[in-house]
Amino acid sequence: MRNPGQSQVWTSAVKKTISRLSPVLNCCLLGVVIFLVVTMLGLKLSFSQLEEKTAAKLSGIKLSVSQLTSEHLKLESSVENLQGNSDGLFAGLKPFKKWRGDFKCGPGFLTEDGYPAECNPDSSHPCCSRHNWCDKTTEHCDCRGCIDYRKRQ
Repeated sequence: MRNPGQSQVWTSAVKKTISRLSPVLNCCLLGVVIFLVVTMLGLKLSFSQLEEKTAAKLSGIKLSVSQLTSEHLKLESSVENLQGNSDGLFAGLKPFKKWRGDFKCGPGFLTEDGYPAECNPDSSHPCCSRHNWCDKTTEHCDCRGCIDYRKRQ
């Protein structure tokens, strides 16, 4: 058992140690608090920077979508104009006709456009004979040098 004098010495030593450690512990606690505050501010700053970058990217995407929509509307309008004015665009053009009305065919007989005449594959005279006449007989369709235009479709 301790005597009363030892207790007072021990208590006095503990008090001195605590009084000397208290500022050190307070400084440590203050350092931890400062560290936590700085860390939290850094996180808030990171989040705000992330929000700014995200907002900038999203506005760029919205702009791109609106530009695409605008271009789509322009193209759609152009197509509608072309469809509405197609008669005017092709008014001066005649349809290309590959055959003649006199049933002549081959390189010696040219169409109005200057090309060798063919026979109309949808008519009753679809074949060109080696004698340059269109008809549907064996001599016109199944002979050497004959051309059957039904097979070319």
